[in-house]
Amino acid sequence: MLSGAVLLGVSSLLSRLLGLLRDRLFATTFGAVTADGIHNLDTYYAAFRLPDMLFQLLLYGVISASFIPIFSAYIKKDKAEEGWAFANSCTTILTTFLFGVVILSLIFAPWLVKLIVPGFSQEKLDLTVNLTRIMLISPLFFGFSSIWQSIQNSFGKYFYIALAPVVYNLSIILATIIGAKEYGVYAITVGVVIGAFLHAAVQFPEIIRLGFRFMPNWNWRRGDLKEMGKLIIPRVVGLSVMQINLVVDTIIGSTLATGSITVLNYAINLNSLPMGIIGISISIVAFGVFAELAALEEHEKFFDHLKENFYKIIYLIIPAAVGMIILKKEIVGVILSGGKFGEQDIVLTAGTLGILSIGLAAQSINPLLSRAYFAYKNTKTPVLISIFSVVLNIVFSITLTKIFDFGVYGLATATSAAGLIQWFLLQAFLKNKLPHKQGKILEFGKISKIIIATAVMAAIVFVAKNLIINLAGQGFISNAIQVAICGILGLLVYFASLKILKYKNGI
Repeated sequence: MLSGAVLLGVSSLLSRLLGLLRDRLFATTFGAVTADGIHNLDTYYAAFRLPDMLFQLLLYGVISASFIPIFSAYIKKDKAEEGWAFANSCTTILTTFLFGVVILSLIFAPWLVKLIVPGFSQEKLDLTVNLTRIMLISPLFFGFSSIWQSIQNSFGKYFYIALAPVVYNLSIILATIIGAKEYGVYAITVGVVIGAFLHAAVQFPEIIRLGFRFMPNWNWRRGDLKEMGKLIIPRVVGLSVMQINLVVDTIIGSTLATGSITVLNYAINLNSLPMGIIGISISIVAFGVFAELAALEEHEKFFDHLKENFYKIIYLIIPAAVGMIILKKEIVGVILSGGKFGEQDIVLTAGTLGILSIGLAAQSINPLLSRAYFAYKNTKTPVLISIFSVVLNIVFSITLTKIFDFGVYGLATATSAAGLIQWFLLQAFLKNKLPHKQGKILEFGKISKIIIATAVMAAIVFVAKNLIINLAGQGFISNAIQVAICGILGLLVYFASLKILKYKNGI
């Protein structure tokens, strides 16, 4: 499992770094608050909403949460033939359904997009509709990719899962370099579609090697498909509420100052770097082990794996979050500044990033805790918790932007607060909703040592940052020096502090 986590972590790092390069190209080419016409990134990010909604509701998390436990059980019980028949039926029915939904979305795109961005002018609205229609092709490719990734996860194979997001980001980067100046957001939208195709294509040889042979099968009456349907429905309900939250953010963002949607997306992408490398990578690999142990009813080992991976994430993500808060402006300055991305863009994005980083630990832990429920085929509990937290997020977002006029900072604050509440609830219900009954995950001794080491690190990094500012002044070079020196110094201080405190990174 460790090798799989390391592979996905390295891949996630590479993919996220490519994502940062992509965002830098976007920022320097398009800017944020001063962008217009086909160079207005607000329209591009708004156009993502409908295709991404289809992806999130029908594919991401839904397929893995329902497919892997059933398929893994077939493989572990030496019923591979039945497992492949199940995979064929899933592929056939899912892609058929997706195709129908995409066609309907293409037809009704003008009306759907208008609901999502009511604050856009007619020119921006028309552009967003065109971009949306192009991007609606991508969920079809992601449909195949999601099932194929779930198959590989069940077999403990992660290389091509790791490669897929890399080629996806490379496609968008190349499209930006080649055509963004002339064709604006149209170029990068085409890059998204090509990237989605490559995301699936790179995985095809591996699933063939594992034994998958696609034979269309529309037998929706299969018992395992019905079981999968029971697992999917509450998960879709939960994700539907989450997507409503994203749509609300976009609706509100369209009524705020130009560039608000773009700034929020930049900050989310920067905040997602440590979350993807640490939280998501560990959670994906852990889920395969969770599903196997749950199927074998190895409840004690299950809890040990859950606790071990919980502390792997906490051990790394808390200092990363604090570091991002302290160095937020310098990080944004190094990664995004230049070209059309000016000082106003930097300040807004850095402020938004700092607020999002407050909830970074929760955003990294929640996928792991949710997968613990999914492994035991309990989708109801995490979904109900998700619904509650997202409703809070929406209420917070509306309150903070429309009543207190916090602008894009209000959206970021709502996201962090809701994520922290979701973490608390997911962890609080673990003991009563899962069969392990082993005890508490949180240990005061371990957590306190991490917090003390992080506090020492924060103090030294803060001092070092201000010393560098006094010596080197402001600007790109100063920012780069601060991020490099403070980052390395922070790591050394943190790990040295934990060693002094005799912290053990086991369970």
